[in-house]
Amino acid sequence: MDSTFHLWKSTYIVKEKTWKDSKIILDRKSYLVTLDGSGQQNIEEFQKQTQNTAERSTSRAAIQAFCGSLEHGGDSFSGGAPQLVGLWRIGKARQFGFWWNNKRYINGIEFPDSADHTKVSWFNKLFERCNGLDGNILPGAQPHQPAVSIFQTES
Repeated sequence: MDSTFHLWKSTYIVKEKTWKDSKIILDRKSYLVTLDGSGQQNIEEFQKQTQNTAERSTSRAAIQAFCGSLEHGGDSFSGGAPQLVGLWRIGKARQFGFWWNNKRYINGIEFPDSADHTKVSWFNKLFERCNGLDGNILPGAQPHQPAVSIFQTES
């Protein structure tokens, strides 16, 4: 069964002391649906770098733009490990772990060594599937080309 996704944006209007909800129309491709907050411009700069690559309109390009902006540190109010949830065409949303600065995180919180890392799908900043134990790319996993400049010097 295919999933249908719906997204609303809630905005607080200070002068009116009220909330405004608006539905966001979703496209049927992988992309950063909405950018907001102090880091918006920084993320947009990294997102532009993906537009002329083979990776454009893929989840990995969107994730790399987001992670590139965090790693670049262009916004003093943004930082820490990415907090991501995956939406697939089939089934419900899924949380996944993220290797960031040689540490494991889930929901932005460092994953304890005592926890069972095998119960979580793990990804790195290139959005490659990786091992929850050491962060290495899983055998048979698709390696991804860096789509943003900050990662191109590392590979």
